Amino acid sequence: MRTVNGQHQSAITVKNHGEVPASKVTALFTMKNDAIPTRETLSSDGSIDKFSLRPLLPDMEKRYWILMS
Repeated sequence: MRTVNGQHQSAITVKNHGEVPASKVTALFTMKNDAIPTRETLSSDGSIDKFSLRPLLPDMEKRYWILMS
């Protein structure tokens, strides 16, 4: 992660390496300051944000930049 104009910037890349299209790709996001959370902790406290990334065709790549202040 780097800082740009006082905001933390991170980039992620999602790629479909398979031979079959992925029809429904969903990304889950949460911010935690303590240890890495478990699946049970995340599902119980409701702090997950979900984003639909739409379909991914075979060998298709999508890049996203995230800015946090």
